[in-house]
Amino acid sequence: MKAISLWQPWATLIALGCKHIETRGWPTSHRGPLAIHASLRSDKELDLAFQHLRRRHDLISKALVEAKTPTYKSLPFGAIVAVCTLEQCVPTQELSSWALSRMERDCGNYAYGRYGWVLTDIRRLEQPIVIGGRMGLWHWNEEGLR
Repeated sequence: MKAISLWQPWATLIALGCKHIETRGWPTSHRGPLAIHASLRSDKELDLAFQHLRRRHDLISKALVEAKTPTYKSLPFGAIVAVCTLEQCVPTQELSSWALSRMERDCGNYAYGRYGWVLTDIRRLEQPIVIGGRMGLWHWNEEGLR
């Protein structure tokens, strides 16, 4: 299965179903199963983004509390947190005509020239699978997936 490593809190927001479009600076021709990996990167700016999203969106705050990840430090790092289907890869200028929620827009960078990877069938893993990540799309052998 293909996988992509994302910084937190973005990986968890996908896993919790709060984010359905991952914005990237590059397109992909891959369609189909995709594992969402939370990278090891952790810093103050990402923590501030996490806090901002929690304050601004009740749905995000509620989902994080229900998942027992109410703080940035409680998020899983260095692990596969979800599997999903990469359904489409759409230039962000085309996404401007979509009726995206404020929450979805706040969770991505929709600047001109970027791409929205549209994710469906998102399944959060109750127990994240600890594994090292990589840059770009990479192959995960699905070890530990039930």
